[in-house]
Amino acid sequence: MRTGSAQGRVGHVHEAGFYSSDEEFLALIVPFVTGGTEAGEPVVIGYDERKCDLLRARLPRTAAVDFIVDTGLYATPAGAIEAYRQQFERHLAAGAEQIRIAGDVPHEGNGGRFAGWDRYESAVNVVWQDYPVYSRCLYDATTTARPVRDVVERTHRRILTPDGGSASPRYQEVAEFEPLPVPADPLEGTPPAVALVDASLSETRSRVTEAARGRVDAGTLTELLFAVSEAVTNAQLYGRPPLTVTVWTGSERVLVRVHDTGPGPPDPLTGLVAVPDGSVGAGLGLWLSHQFTRVDIELLTAADGFTVRLRGGRPPAPAESVVTVARARAETARRRADDARASAERRRRWADLARAGAERRRRRLVETEARLAALIGGPALDPSHGTATLADTVHDAVAGALLTCTGRVLPLGELPGHRLLDARTAVTRTAARHLDRGGDRTRFLAPNPAGGLICVTALRCPPHPRSIHGTALLLSPPPDLQRLTPLDLTILGLLVDDWPDGRIAARLHLSEGTVTGRVEHITAMLDAPDRALALSRATRRGLYIPGSLQSGTP
Repeated sequence: MRTGSAQGRVGHVHEAGFYSSDEEFLALIVPFVTGGTEAGEPVVIGYDERKCDLLRARLPRTAAVDFIVDTGLYATPAGAIEAYRQQFERHLAAGAEQIRIAGDVPHEGNGGRFAGWDRYESAVNVVWQDYPVYSRCLYDATTTARPVRDVVERTHRRILTPDGGSASPRYQEVAEFEPLPVPADPLEGTPPAVALVDASLSETRSRVTEAARGRVDAGTLTELLFAVSEAVTNAQLYGRPPLTVTVWTGSERVLVRVHDTGPGPPDPLTGLVAVPDGSVGAGLGLWLSHQFTRVDIELLTAADGFTVRLRGGRPPAPAESVVTVARARAETARRRADDARASAERRRRWADLARAGAERRRRRLVETEARLAALIGGPALDPSHGTATLADTVHDAVAGALLTCTGRVLPLGELPGHRLLDARTAVTRTAARHLDRGGDRTRFLAPNPAGGLICVTALRCPPHPRSIHGTALLLSPPPDLQRLTPLDLTILGLLVDDWPDGRIAARLHLSEGTVTGRVEHITAMLDAPDRALALSRATRRGLYIPGSLQSGTP
């Protein structure tokens, strides 16, 4: 049963409000949070540390609220959509009837950049419609610019007011939503460094690399080349000639425009979610590009055709008014003073949460081992074989199936089925192939047709008089990715299949040196002394996308 403004509604209920002080902020957010905790609903809060501390100090119970202070939550619009979707799947699997969320979308008034987040605020009205989500977006009226406020009023069906709230008369459905105009970059008013017409992909990559070398760091160049490759390939496949690629360079900056005369993609959600057309890996490249943090991507549709604009390196200086900057700095100084008063309370509450969390983890592991044994119909597995490493997967499983040796697909306990777990899908074939290499379990990541990635765990059922010999397959939200990017996970999947660096480079349209550099980055992220141990750890933790599940990989 749903509560609050979402009572009697289905799908995503999306409302917004404005505040001018900490007290007004608390007056809007505290009833929202307590209404959820009193109803037993999961509540996810994605504010910065200062706002989370304000809220903790006012709430009667904080253990029931999931505070996410990691700034990576709002690193990119596509990444935020996927991160929240994983939260929703996890809570629904635990039986939640409604999930409440609140967070700070980046904009210039809170130290971020609003570019691209206008599409996000509109898109979530559709992409989260399959979930019982009740979200409240609060904006500081003293630092929110007029264009941002305009977007808020056009992307939220309900606007909060002192007397409760009302429907927004300016709301636009996703199909009719008009994003903010993309301002011209100062570089575009200067002579270009490169101008190509109907050039091949290899020539384009070579000329972009030559122009960008020394202007941006290696990580930015890697992401830029990947995104350029996707834009050029999509223009060649779906656009109309001529295809032009124009490159501008500046001090620590590179800008690339890929233009064709076609109408561009008709879907307003392009790039924010993977294309859910039912084929594994479909739309993966475009979705990966929109999750890059070092490259800004804008999709521009005009009378003369469609353009993908890519910018890497130091962003141009924002055009802010002196009054707005002074007001924001004064507010920041006042709020920092509040931090000192709240620090002692924060440390005490964190200590209480740590003790409670340790006890929950202990109980969860005991329950998980018993559940795993019951699911596969055999005795409890020997913990020395790594049962504990699968505790999170089994506890958070959102779907499962038993694939018998004769090819039948049977229910697995009370878990629902999933189309990825049919007998002849690429996922089940990949799991079977991995188990055939030896061992009684395997774990990897797979593109989810509904968007994002999903974790696949395959367990060979142990012999038991009451069991049906076969393989237990579980789907769950991805584990901690150890700050590995989607490109890193793709490279790891090819390394697991024994692909050499040169072949990986050719497959991903990268230079061999770039692939080798990414492998060094992967090794560092997995805290491994060498490549072999990094690959072993990634395989054991399931931190890779198998080559057979990557679009276009033979």
